[in-house]
Amino acid sequence: MQIHQGKELHQSPGALEFGLKVVDFIKREAGRLSKELKIKIVPGQSLAETTAYRFARLDLRFFSPAAGRYVKGDIAEGAIYYTNSTHLNVSADVTPLQKVVQEGAFHKYLEGEVFTHLQLETRIREGKTKLVYPQGVL
Repeated sequence: MQIHQGKELHQSPGALEFGLKVVDFIKREAGRLSKELKIKIVPGQSLAETTAYRFARLDLRFFSPAAGRYVKGDIAEGAIYYTNSTHLNVSADVTPLQKVVQEGAFHKYLEGEVFTHLQLETRIREGKTKLVYPQGVL
């Protein structure tokens, strides 16, 4: 989304809306191809950190310096990646609820297991999130 919209999914309602349109198109196209080819093709979500890392490395190799504006992580250390699938950037400054709502908007377009990963421990340690438990839970 960042290349097309100039913003990441969490940075702009327009980027999020564009992302939803892209995933909707992919779902419809998968349905069309399923009928045409008589095989089931479905959009899904997967953990593909290795792919996100490999694509980032290849883009830096073949499309530098432009790719450096979009690759995440530490280029000097080689710890680079792209944000994976329909997820928000792991360093996005959004609340856990905002993350669940924004990533959840994509789930209706995907089949199989879909998920939102919340890293609460880091947010609690940084003082950005406080956990409140209903009385008697803990």
